[in-house]
Amino acid sequence: MADPIPTEADVMRCGFNVGYFDKSDVAQWADRWILALEEPCDELFDLSMNRSMAPIDLAILLRNMGSSEPTFLVATSIGFVGLMYGEKRFSTQHAAKELYSLAHQEGITPEEASRITYLDDGCDLAYSGLYGSIEQIKRELSQFVSPYAERLISQFPQLFPSRN
Repeated sequence: MADPIPTEADVMRCGFNVGYFDKSDVAQWADRWILALEEPCDELFDLSMNRSMAPIDLAILLRNMGSSEPTFLVATSIGFVGLMYGEKRFSTQHAAKELYSLAHQEGITPEEASRITYLDDGCDLAYSGLYGSIEQIKRELSQFVSPYAERLISQFPQLFPSRN
């Protein structure tokens, strides 16, 4: 069986980068692994005691622990945008911009890049009153990100205890 820590580290990093997880969430994740392993790695202890760690250093430490498979990272990031949008922690415009920041990442499929660009342009046009409706773009954005968010929660329920 493959070591789940690198994959979970990637999920934690993506969630931390978009603001879904905070330092205490990362520390709790590390604590869970410290207790579960006979010989936890030093990085888990560093993450467990991250209170004074700069956010960029925390993200780098998670990246170094992760497997960093590009397609997985993009899908995971889209999933977290979906969670933030679904929980109304991101506005439609903010969600569209977060997605657009992924449009040229390694690992994004042409279909995802096209859809993201369409949503970003559609959002700009709808909110400026030039073309389309705000309600339509909200609906389309939700339809795009929701499957990614649902898949993220179903694949990693242990990282989302409040949703179980």
